[in-house]
Amino acid sequence: MYKLMKFSSDWADEFQVEGFSIVTDEFHKLLIECINQIGNLKTSWYFGTNEGFNEPFKDLFSSCTFESLNEEEALKLSKLFKLSINSYDCFGNCPYFPELFDNAELCSTQYDCIKQLKTTKTKINS
Repeated sequence: MYKLMKFSSDWADEFQVEGFSIVTDEFHKLLIECINQIGNLKTSWYFGTNEGFNEPFKDLFSSCTFESLNEEEALKLSKLFKLSINSYDCFGNCPYFPELFDNAELCSTQYDCIKQLKTTKTKINS
């Protein structure tokens, strides 16, 4: 099974940021595990030229919602929007948490969930 990961957040009513990506249930489960372990640590996620969010991982993650997709739905969306699954690909703007974990220099040996997230197979749109 798959999840449609939707991101929607605003900052001080100055900008609204939205986007979506497709992840597997395994990726989703590992992401929640990581957020539960490191959610209070701060991260920075930038988009555009100088806009961004500087807040704890859990606050950034709280702007994500997830909807279940079956394989057919996931593959149709993947093909339609040219998105690889479990990847940096996003339609619009949305954070890719494994990259944010890297940017925060979180050691994957200290946090096993991060190591597992990085090795979760990316499914390429074909």
